[in-house]
Amino acid sequence: MPSKSNRSLATVAASLQTESEQSLLFERFLPAAGINQVCHDLDHSFRDRIYSPVVTLGMLLGQTLSRDHS
Repeated sequence: MPSKSNRSLATVAASLQTESEQSLLFERFLPAAGINQVCHDLDHSFRDRIYSPVVTLGMLLGQTLSRDHS
């Protein structure tokens, strides 16, 4: 098994069991402040809703990295 520092994000995410564990991992590599800054830099405006760009990106990554991609 590769050392923890050499494992890919996908490998680490696949080993996590709960959505909260995955969201913490995403926050480590893709901080919400950074995502919001990119949206601001690109003049992307959005309303204050549950499915913000941060939440949507986290859900997309979680689904993509999940063993069950449905």
